[in-house]
Amino acid sequence: MNEVKMTIKVGGIFLIENINGIMEKYGFKVKAYHRGRGSFICETDKGIKLLKEMETTVNKTWFSYYVKKHLINNDYNQVDQYILMEDKPYYEEKDKKYIVKNWFEGRECNLYDEKETLLAVKNLAKLHKTLQYVSVPEDKLQVTSNSFTYNLKKHNKELKRVRKYIRNKSRYADFDILFLKNFMYYYEKAKESVNNFEELDYNLLIREANTKTQICHNDYNQHNALLVGNKMMTVNFEKSVVDLQILDLYKLIRKVMEKNNWYTEYGMKMIYTYDQCNTINQKQLKVLYNTLLYPEKFWKISNYYYNSKKSWEPKISLEKLQKIIHQQESKNQFLKVLKDQM
Repeated sequence: MNEVKMTIKVGGIFLIENINGIMEKYGFKVKAYHRGRGSFICETDKGIKLLKEMETTVNKTWFSYYVKKHLINNDYNQVDQYILMEDKPYYEEKDKKYIVKNWFEGRECNLYDEKETLLAVKNLAKLHKTLQYVSVPEDKLQVTSNSFTYNLKKHNKELKRVRKYIRNKSRYADFDILFLKNFMYYYEKAKESVNNFEELDYNLLIREANTKTQICHNDYNQHNALLVGNKMMTVNFEKSVVDLQILDLYKLIRKVMEKNNWYTEYGMKMIYTYDQCNTINQKQLKVLYNTLLYPEKFWKISNYYYNSKKSWEPKISLEKLQKIIHQQESKNQFLKVLKDQM
């Protein structure tokens, strides 16, 4: 096979690659390759490998290496572990760093399919159960920098800033009218969520997570939960951090429920499935409820609208806001059932 040299834009990042040359350094002979998500998937003489430019810091790469090493040492082998080069989980060449990982021919989990979604939930529960007391050198440890409540308070200020911006406009677009009409409803939900978190003593929960070195994947979604045959593989731990693991479940539930019109039975099945494998205590359940209570999507769209000003297509922003409002009744029904479990 001829040497592959290219300059190509992948995932917004320019990669200047000598694919064969890099893989040969690792002892692999490339038979064929294709583009992945910001990467190259290489078929080699020693199995499928993923090659990409390192996008995180060296310490974060080391941290995710130790996280996956802990999983493998505890019989959770379905991960994309780094392949070491000179005892490092990355390779340096011409002022660039690259990573090579073991990879799998699979497909992303379908979050519209209940069976596949529940498999992903069960997999997450097993992952969390294993990621306790993870041994990581102190200088490589990645701990959450801001508390969830700090971020929510910041979001609340941003919501008020958006309202002020819209109120000061000389002419209102349809988005502006709909936002102002619904602002107080969502802002009250946001304040209620923050107040509930303060009563929970969220910082105490964070300290407990730190004491037990509990790892949160921090990017667990359909892109990183792959179905390979009859197994579920978990990949891309680059954003992993010591944090409340229940936040992984929150993000997954929110994403699934937004795609499935906040169907109550679907959401509760996800929670029950997780609980059967990794018990959810009352404090965790309250965290889950209050994170879901917060109108994150309303904040996200409003804040993006403000920051983008005229550059964002008004029709798209309006449609997104209309969808949130349309789904709110179904979301409230789900939250009521969830609250009854507390």
